[in-house]
Formats: sequence, C-alpha cells, structure tokens
Amino acid sequence: MKRVAIAIAAALMAVFLCLPAAAQQQVCGPYSDMTAKLGEYEEKLIGRGIDMTNRMLEIWGGPDGWTVLLVRPTDMISCVMLIGQKGTQWQSIKRSPKTGDS
Repeated sequence: MKRVAIAIAAALMAVFLCLPAAAQQQVCGPYSDMTAKLGEYEEKLIGRGIDMTNRMLEIWGGPDGWTVLLVRPTDMISCVMLIGQKGTQWQSIKRSPKTGDS
C-alpha cells in the first residue's frame, strides 16, 4: 500500500508542477463526457486518489497512451492535466495482505 501511496504522490507532484503550462491549454468538461472520450481511445481507469482539498486525481491508460484527469467531486468537472503516448513503461504494483501496509 505504501508503494501505491508513493505512486499517487508522485503523480500529484507531477500534476502540480505542470499546472502553469497546463492552464494555458487545459481541456475541461463534465466527467461523463471526458470519460466517454477516453473510452473512444480504449483507455480504462487505472487508479485514483483524493488530495487534501478533496480534488480527485484519476489515471487512465490504454494501448496508445495514458491520461491524468483532475476531477472536482462537487460538480464533477474534469480537466485533462497530463497525457502520455504509447511506450510509457508502467510497473504493476500488487497488493499483498502479508506486508502489513495500510
């Protein structure tokens, strides 16, 4: 579980470090519209986390790339924060109940 938390923290840092650049080209819309569009690219939800201000970060991935969405749960407006292309190397992290992480 600690590895998952570290991975989410790293993704959050990447999002917030890129905010000034992303603000210039930000694509936002209703959550249902944004996820439907991701579905057209065969992207599926990989993981999500919630930050201290209750914004939700979602990581979507598919055969040709990946997308990071930032979602305001109050109104479900979602914005694309990062995108990546095919060839990104992902490492699967498997949970083990024996590790004692929580």
